[in-house]
Amino acid sequence: MKTAVRVFVSIIAVMVFSVLGYTGIVLVNNRIATNIESELVKYELPANTVLIESYSNAGKMVGCGNGMQYMGCLLVESDLTAEELNAHYSTEFDDIEVYLQKPEPSGYMDGAYYSNRAFANFSPEQGKTYYTVTCWDFGGSHSDILDFDIRGH
Repeated sequence: MKTAVRVFVSIIAVMVFSVLGYTGIVLVNNRIATNIESELVKYELPANTVLIESYSNAGKMVGCGNGMQYMGCLLVESDLTAEELNAHYSTEFDDIEVYLQKPEPSGYMDGAYYSNRAFANFSPEQGKTYYTVTCWDFGGSHSDILDFDIRGH
């Protein structure tokens, strides 16, 4: 009887620690993505540019195989071109992409890799030009243990 209780307690302990460990990995991955978003938001906006909204995500968003990827994204209204915005952000950030954001009522982000994600507060005004500014981190400098997040597969 004592052996059965010990086995049962051991199984429960392994399950609890597994869930807590996985939850910790997810929280760390979310924090990495949120930090990228925060750095983008803190970076000085170029002239004639207004921040509308920001967004972050962690998971497998690009390519094949396994591994975590992180992105921070801004929705901005600007009189500048995509090239000018890219030049501004490229001085500080690696892996920057800037896309013209079509003013569709759905608010979906434009761009090749994340067209299924929407900005919550995007209500375009006639005659204004909107862009998504996205900074990527493909996880190469982070611990391999963070790839145990199911979103990276």
